[in-house]
Amino acid sequence: MTEHDILYFIGGKPDRLIHVIEEKGLAPLIKNFQGLVIGYSAGSLAFGHDCIITKDKDYPETTVIKGLGLVGFSVEVHYEDNIDGELFPLSNERKIYAIPNGSAVFCKNGELYKGINDIYSFQNMKKEIVNSKVL
Repeated sequence: MTEHDILYFIGGKPDRLIHVIEEKGLAPLIKNFQGLVIGYSAGSLAFGHDCIITKDKDYPETTVIKGLGLVGFSVEVHYEDNIDGELFPLSNERKIYAIPNGSAVFCKNGELYKGINDIYSFQNMKKEIVNSKVL
């Protein structure tokens, strides 16, 4: 992968993505990749130490599986506040950034570096707005 500058993970089923990455032995290559890594929608869920899959039409129950550990937090994509009840208990064991449609996060060295539009932080049963101007 040294001749490439960008890895792009599309949306879909994050559990399937992680399974294929592990099955093919790609996790070490991805973790050591020096270029830009982009995750869109469910593709970004795999980046955290934990991959939180909240219940929706495809998943009848909220599930937490092992992620790739590229960043030091978990994310909730397509965030709407009606999911807060599921995120609060999960925030006791991890930091979660909830990203509404139209927003984005950028990371450097595994930590949040910049946000586009408002995102929300869940940690220790508390919810805070993370305004991109604060970062």
